[in-house]
Amino acid sequence: MKKILCVIIICCIASINSYSKAEIRLINYEELNDNIFPNMERPALIFFGRNNCPYVKKMVPIVNKLATNYENSVDFYNVNGTSSANYEWLEELDIQGLPWIVIYYGPNRKAYSYFGGPNSYNDLAEALTEAITEWDKQ
Repeated sequence: MKKILCVIIICCIASINSYSKAEIRLINYEELNDNIFPNMERPALIFFGRNNCPYVKKMVPIVNKLATNYENSVDFYNVNGTSSANYEWLEELDIQGLPWIVIYYGPNRKAYSYFGGPNSYNDLAEALTEAITEWDKQ
């Protein structure tokens, strides 16, 4: 009986965890240009970060919460800001430091908002709401 109860509890915890996290895909510059931009069906938030950065670590829970709350209307992507595969992209966007967030809202690669450094949930949520509104106008 105890074993059955333990199995039920573990299954419940696993199912809660599987529903509580929205997907934030790790991408690179090539994938964005070849696969994501040509097939955009809604706005996208791109989170540029790097391992072991205290400012990036502060932003991760905020981006995760945004991904959960906007998972039905915005796609979320993570980019390794220290990977040489992404240097061209970082230069194109004139990214000076990490973390950095760019919100795209159109198939023409139009960047709606740029956020450098740590930002609040509310500021980013407002920008996402505006990007969704702009997307819907297209």
